[in-house]
Amino acid sequence: MIDNYIFNHPKFPTILTFHHILIKFVKIIKKLYIVSINFVILMERLLLKVFKSVFLINQIFIIMENIKFTVSPYQDELQLLIDGKKAGYMSIEVDGRLLIVYYTKLDEEREGKGYAKLLLDELVRYAEEKDLLVDPECDFVRQQFENHPRRYKDIWHA
Repeated sequence: MIDNYIFNHPKFPTILTFHHILIKFVKIIKKLYIVSINFVILMERLLLKVFKSVFLINQIFIIMENIKFTVSPYQDELQLLIDGKKAGYMSIEVDGRLLIVYYTKLDEEREGKGYAKLLLDELVRYAEEKDLLVDPECDFVRQQFENHPRRYKDIWHA
C-alpha cells in the first residue's frame, strides 16, 4: 500500500528515506512477533496519510512562493520566475498555429519538486489562449501528453 504511493512520487527523497526507515522498523517488529499483522496494516494506513500530507505541504510551499511566468521577448522561452529571478524555462518556438516545445530546464535545486509541471500547466494555458497546437518534442512534455491524452487532446499536435 505505501510502496505504491511512495514510488508514484519518487521525487521527494525525504519521503523515500523515511519510507526505508519505516520498512526496516516494520520488518523488525514482524520478526519479534510483538504486534499483530492488523497493527502493521493500521500503521501503514496512518503513515500513508502522513505521506500524503508531506506531498500536500510540498505543493503548498510551491504555491506560497512568488511565482510568475513570462514568454521571452523573442518568444523562444516560456520562463518560470521565482521572486523575480529566472528559475527555469521551456525552450519553445511558435510557427504559425504550432507551438513546438524542445526541452525543459530548471535550476538544480528546483528539479523534482513539481516546477516542471507548473511550467507545463502554464504552457497549456498559453497554447489554449493563443489557439495553438503543441508539438511536444521535449521528453517531459511528450511523456505527460502520452500519460494523460484526454487532458491534452485539444492542443496536442500528434
